[in-house]
Amino acid sequence: MRAGGTTKTWTDGANNAIWSNTLNWSGGEPGLLDLAAFPASIPHGHATIGLSSGEFVGAISFSNNYILQGGN
Repeated sequence: MRAGGTTKTWTDGANNAIWSNTLNWSGGEPGLLDLAAFPASIPHGHATIGLSSGEFVGAISFSNNYILQGGN
């Protein structure tokens, strides 16, 4: 995480495994300064997370075997 950023934890609250859906994160979708944290318990069993083009984040922390798919 960069100075000024916060930790945003993956919740898959929308139950669709789409990175850009703000409902899938505690505190909203992470941005350039934030840490995207993926917990040990995989929500809804969705280990593969779909990315759109142009997704950026300051840092990522995985506590399980997640897969980020798509994007560029």
